[in-house]
Amino acid sequence: MSAAPDAIRAALSSLATVFAADGYRLIVSGVGAGRLKIRVEAEPNACADCLIDKETLVGLVQSSLPENAGIHAIDIQYP
Repeated sequence: MSAAPDAIRAALSSLATVFAADGYRLIVSGVGAGRLKIRVEAEPNACADCLIDKETLVGLVQSSLPENAGIHAIDIQYP
């Protein structure tokens, strides 16, 4: 059994808070069929030098997910 989308969003909320501090919104744009889609949007005051690379973000997301998340692929969309 996999975790509900709301549980996955809740698990990523602290990561979203860190991104917000640098002027970015971390948005879970899709959860289903073992796949997680995340969109990163830049706010007008975003720190361009603060945005980590996609591979690092995938690792952070994987470590933040609950054990029963059932996610096998993570798609990241950057600005």
